[in-house]
Order: sequence, then structure tokens, then C-alpha cells
Amino acid sequence: MSANPIAQFKKPQRSPLRLRFYTCTLESASYAIGTVIYETSDTEKQIVKAQEDYDAAKAQEDAQYLAMKKRLRYLYEKGDTSYIEILSNASNWSGMLNQANYVEKLYEYDKQMLNRYILIKEEVAQKKNDLEDKKERPGNAEI
Repeated sequence: MSANPIAQFKKPQRSPLRLRFYTCTLESASYAIGTVIYETSDTEKQIVKAQEDYDAAKAQEDAQYLAMKKRLRYLYEKGDTSYIEILSNASNWSGMLNQANYVEKLYEYDKQMLNRYILIKEEVAQKKNDLEDKKERPGNAEI
């Protein structure tokens, strides 16, 4: 036994096996930190992309809404002209067929615009949900 038993406990134990253990632990922690940083960066990129997608879809929705609003205002200001009234104003059968074709195209256009607006609204709602999900769950990486 040595003369000073406390001195032996104060000496750092530098065994190669212990040093290897600490090195492996440090490398593992460093790798885990790198993974978290990478996943966080990737998540931030996904959030930015989702925000851009949402903003673009919202702008498209607003533009479609304004176009429909303008169309409805025109119909309201023009008066309550019915499709039958338009057809009855034709002077002959040829004119009536042309007017019928015109009315059918207007009706189809209005229907398409309404359907398009509905689809855009659904897309905006989906993109908003995606964005909120990405913001709520910013990477589930654990060390």
C-alpha cells in the first residue's frame, strides 16, 4: 500500500479502454447533435416551402374570388335578364341558335369558375393545415 491512500484516488485513471469508451460516447453524441441540426434545417426548409405554397394558393384564391365578384356585380348591374329572354330576342332561328350557344357558353364558364374557386378553397385549406402541422411538429429527433 502506498503511504497516502487519498493520492491514489485523485490520480486520473487513463486506461486505453476507458479513453476509447469516452471517445466513442463523444462521437455518438456529436453524431446525434449533427443529425438533430440536419433534421431541424430540413424541417425549416419544409416550413418555408409550405408557407410559400400556402401564400401562392391564397393569392390564387383571392384572384379567383375577385373575378367571381366582378362577374356577379356585372350580372346584378345589368339587370335580371333571364336566359329565356336572351333567346326570345333573336330575330330568326339562326340568331336563336347563336344566342343559345352563347348562353350555354356563359353558363358553362360560370359553372367552371365556381368549381375552380371551390377547388382552390379546398387546396388553400389543405395547404394551411400542412403548414400548421409542420409548424407544430418541427422535427421529432431525439438525442
